[in-house]
Amino acid sequence: MRVQFIELIPIMQLLPKIFDPLTRAMDKEDKFPERDSLPAYLDMLLPSMRAWSEDLTETNFYVGKSWLEVRDQDNFHDTILHIFNEGGEYLRIVNGDISKGSWKLMPDGTNRMMFNYGKANELYTLAFLDPPFFVLQKHGAPHRHKYWTMGLEGAVRGLEWREYAEKLYSDHQEESSSMFYTAIVVIVIIAIILLFSLF
Repeated sequence: MRVQFIELIPIMQLLPKIFDPLTRAMDKEDKFPERDSLPAYLDMLLPSMRAWSEDLTETNFYVGKSWLEVRDQDNFHDTILHIFNEGGEYLRIVNGDISKGSWKLMPDGTNRMMFNYGKANELYTLAFLDPPFFVLQKHGAPHRHKYWTMGLEGAVRGLEWREYAEKLYSDHQEESSSMFYTAIVVIVIIAIILLFSLF
């Protein structure tokens, strides 16, 4: 019995090292930060969220859906919908007026998408895709215009750009919290199994 207790000591010493960071994360105050533009919010949020993003090859997440464009311009009052259909058809609907173009994924597997719309041929890289959020980043665009920001119409209609950013932030926090508590449960179960395996 003394040998078993000695064998338990390393495990008992390890548990605080596991739970202390988790406890600190739970105690961390979670306030939505202030930024002066939508690109600034995205620059802040997306680096920590990319691991949650789907890939453009997973077309079921965005093809055939109505994506509402979100901008942070004070004089932007249009309703612009983007629809990416099977077969490469692209529909742009501005206040009910429909125009067509085309889209296709680049074959190199780098999450890049090429658009042909009117006289423009543009290349975008996926920044984030996790419905209801869809953000593309244009190659070489100035900071103010580098993101093409969209959300599923039913989920983001009526939201101002700050509310969109806050929803993106809060939804990500909920996913992170869910993973956090799942990790705690898994760690506790593993610790219990290890403890009982010594008896």
